[in-house]
Amino acid sequence: MTIRYYALVILLLLIASREIALASNVDTAAKKKSLSLDTASPAAATETFKSNASSQPGQANGSLTPSTDRQPGQPLKGSVKSRAIVAAEGLRQMGAALKKIERAAAGLVGEATRQDYVEVGDPDVVGSIIIPAIPDPSGMMPIGPYLPMRRNWFDFYLDEIAKLIPMYAEEVDALVLPDSIKQDSLNELEQMRPYFQQVRQSYLTLYNMQKDLANASNNKVAEQSVILHDSVIKIDKLRREIFKMLQEAEKREKDSKS
Repeated sequence: MTIRYYALVILLLLIASREIALASNVDTAAKKKSLSLDTASPAAATETFKSNASSQPGQANGSLTPSTDRQPGQPLKGSVKSRAIVAAEGLRQMGAALKKIERAAAGLVGEATRQDYVEVGDPDVVGSIIIPAIPDPSGMMPIGPYLPMRRNWFDFYLDEIAKLIPMYAEEVDALVLPDSIKQDSLNELEQMRPYFQQVRQSYLTLYNMQKDLANASNNKVAEQSVILHDSVIKIDKLRREIFKMLQEAEKREKDSKS
C-alpha cells in the first residue's frame, strides 16, 4: 500500500513537471514572436499588413485607391462610393482654407484703414469737420487720416496668407471628383484658375510692400487686400457650386436604388 502510494505521488509529480515545461516553451515562443514584431522595420510591417489583408474587390487590400471594377449602370458600393465621401471632405478642406485666407485679408484691410476715434455726444466741430450728435450707437466716430500700419499685425495677417495659399493649392491638387460630376464641374474648376492667380498676384504685391512697410501706401495695401479678399470669395462660391453638384449626384444615386 505504501509503495503504491509513493509511486502514484512520483507519477503525479512527473506529469506536473512535464506540463510546466510545455507551458514554459509556449510562453517563450510567444515572447520571441512578439519581439520580432516589435523590432520589425516599418517596411516589413507594411508588407505583413498587405499579405494579410484581403484582396477581394470592395474590401481592404492595403491600398487607398478606390476600386473601380464595376459595370456601367451598376450602383456605387463599397470603396467606389467612398470616392464621393473623399471628394466631399476635400471640398470642405478647401473651404476651410479659403475662409482663413478671407479673414486674414479682411484683417489687412482693417489694419490699412485704421483711424483715430473721437467720442461724440453732442454736435461738435473738429477743425473743418462737423460731427453730428451720436453718429454711431457706440458714440465713437473715426476721424482723420489712416494711421501707420503696425508691423506685427501686418506680418501676422500676411504670414497667415502665405501659409494658407499652398495648403489650398494642395487640397485642389488632391481633389478627385466622382465620374458623375467630373464633366459638369470642369467649368467651375476652370473659372477658379484666374481668381486663384489673382490671389497669388495680390499676395506678391503685398509681400513687396511688406519690405518697406513704413513707406507703403495704406490705400494701396487696402486695395490689394480687397482684391485678394473678393477673389477668395468668388473661388469659394464656385467651390460651393461643385459641392452642390456632388450632393445632387448622391441624391440621384439614392433615388435610383429606391
